[in-house]
Amino acid sequence: MSLTKMSRKERIAGWGILAATFFCSGLLSLPVYYEYSAIGDIVPVEDIGVDGSVYFTYVEGGYTENLADKLLVAKTAVHAEFIPVDRNVIEMNNFYMEMDQVYKEETIQNAVDSASDGAGEAADDLEAELNEIVTKTEEYYGESFGLMLALGLTEQWHGLDFSKGGKYKIAGTGTLEADNTVGSIGYVKAKLFTAELNNVDYFFVPKDKDRFEYEGLSNEEEAKKLDAEENFLFEIVYVDTLDDALKFLETLQ
Repeated sequence: MSLTKMSRKERIAGWGILAATFFCSGLLSLPVYYEYSAIGDIVPVEDIGVDGSVYFTYVEGGYTENLADKLLVAKTAVHAEFIPVDRNVIEMNNFYMEMDQVYKEETIQNAVDSASDGAGEAADDLEAELNEIVTKTEEYYGESFGLMLALGLTEQWHGLDFSKGGKYKIAGTGTLEADNTVGSIGYVKAKLFTAELNNVDYFFVPKDKDRFEYEGLSNEEEAKKLDAEENFLFEIVYVDTLDDALKFLETLQ
């Protein structure tokens, strides 16, 4: 066994490195809370068992609880944006995540009910359809695919093709309420950039300026502001109800 003699200067440097390591480790683990959003992808409704041509959008989103989490998200997510939040916001979100399946099944039920209206025998087993969609959407958090699900089911049960044989790429976001109102959603900015990166032609956004219930800009206001800044290549279509979306799609040739 050999012995190595360490000088006083080397010992001080070693202790300095060790102290810096502990300091950085402690700093990165300090509780600092952020909400983040980042670009995701568009998903064809065919992927959730619906014979339609439209797409819904998902984004990467969530919360970080310390600087280490934030740095990891910033490194791995595409165009991640962060907003400082209080811990109680995260705790409230955890509650909503527990309720997510309930809200999701409600919006799926609303979409199934709306699209099946007038479809006759084409929509002969609604319960089986609903259960299949519930199963195939388990990996997605939230209910913002409600509008596009209803449009896809309308194609399936009414023999329609909104894409006109693949001529148009149609996507969008928005919940679907029992009265066919298109409800507000989160992360509008990230979803619009997602649509741009995926060469969408038309993108539906809730027309919610007059009924937005939260702080800050409504989906409609935020989308209009961003569109003016970015001059998106696709057209944003603002819809208050499912009927608004259907009427717009009827104009496509």
